[in-house]
Amino acid sequence: GTHVPKVERMGRVVKERLRYFFAFLPLRVPARVIKFAVVFSTSRLNFIPHAADGSRICPRERFTGRKVTYNKELELAFGDYCEVHSKPGITNSMEPRSLSAIAMYPANNMQGSWHFYIMSKGTMIVRDKWKLLPTPQVIVEAMNKMADEDQAAL
Repeated sequence: GTHVPKVERMGRVVKERLRYFFAFLPLRVPARVIKFAVVFSTSRLNFIPHAADGSRICPRERFTGRKVTYNKELELAFGDYCEVHSKPGITNSMEPRSLSAIAMYPANNMQGSWHFYIMSKGTMIVRDKWKLLPTPQVIVEAMNKMADEDQAAL
């Protein structure tokens, strides 16, 4: 087949970024969330203006027409541990009002929402309110166990 050097080069850049992110995480990344790491990596690469096109506007801003709000969009990184609001209905119950979650990637909306992986449910949610916390050892162990399970299933 034919090769497209520019596309192949960008593929290598994304892989390099993923290796970098994974090296600095306090946990091993399960295979089930690697696709979200790729989305995060490409979203970050799209913040960088390309010198080759002579423009000072980043690709994301050029594509969406919206200026990047760096303070919102760079507040979290892939793999950050957060407590996110669970949005319970207005009740007087003892139901938890927050969930333990791992930040995956920004939702690219005006509210500055992020996609989070809820470990207890194995699902993704989008939230615009969270509290960034240090990653507890229990979460590291749970993510490492998920990574081992995913590796065994391959």
